[in-house]
Amino acid sequence: MSKQVSKEVKVVVVNKIGGNEQSSNQSGGSSGETSNASESTNQSEARTSRLAQVDSLLNSNYDDIPWDEISYGVETMYTAWPSISIDMQALNVNESDISSFSTTLDGVAQAVKAGDKNSSLINLYNLYALLPKYLSYFSSDESKLNVYNTKAYVLSSYVSANSANWEEMNTNVTNAINTLSKNMQTEGISDIEKSTLEKSYVLLEELKRGVSLEDKEIFYMKYKLAMEQLEIL
Repeated sequence: MSKQVSKEVKVVVVNKIGGNEQSSNQSGGSSGETSNASESTNQSEARTSRLAQVDSLLNSNYDDIPWDEISYGVETMYTAWPSISIDMQALNVNESDISSFSTTLDGVAQAVKAGDKNSSLINLYNLYALLPKYLSYFSSDESKLNVYNTKAYVLSSYVSANSANWEEMNTNVTNAINTLSKNMQTEGISDIEKSTLEKSYVLLEELKRGVSLEDKEIFYMKYKLAMEQLEIL
C-alpha cells in the first residue's frame, strides 16, 4: 500500500473530524513490494488515529469540522489508490478485500460531500479497519496485528461517541484492553517495550473509566492520551 494513502486515512479519521489536525511528516519511498506495503500500513494507521485526536481538549468545539481539508485528504487517497491496488495485487491480496477499500472510499467521499459527520466517521473507520486485514497478508507478526486491532477498537469507540452509544463504546474499549493484554504476555520483550505496553494498558483502563462517566469531553481527552501512547507501539 502507498504511504500517502495510509497517512491520509489516518489524517482524515481522527483529527479533522474529531478536532484540529496535528501535522505529520511524510517519509520517502521504500524498496520492495512488501516493504512498501508494510510502511504504508504503518503510515496509514498512524495518520488515521491522529485524525480522531483532539488538540484542545475539554473546551473544543467538536462540531467545527474543516470539510475542505478533509476533502483534500480524500482526493489524495483517490490519487494514490491505483498504485496501491497494483501493489496489493502483487502481494496476492484477495480481490474482494482490495475492492472493499475502493467502495468504502466512495462512501467517505459521499459523506464528506454531504457534510455528514457521523457517516464520515463510520466510513473512515471502515477504511482504517481494513489495515489489519491487509497487514495479515504480508506479516505473521501477531504482536503487530494486535496493536493494529487495538487501535481499531479504540477508534471504533470514538466513532460511537459521536452518537453517545456508551454501551458500544464500553465494549470496544474492553476489546482493546483484552487485545493489547496479549502482547503483555509475550516472552522476551525488552524492559522498554514492557514499560510502553504497561503505560498503554493503564491509559486504556483510564479510557474505560472515562466511558463509564458518560461525559464526551472527558472521553475525548482520555481518548487523545490513549491514542498518542498507542502510536509509540
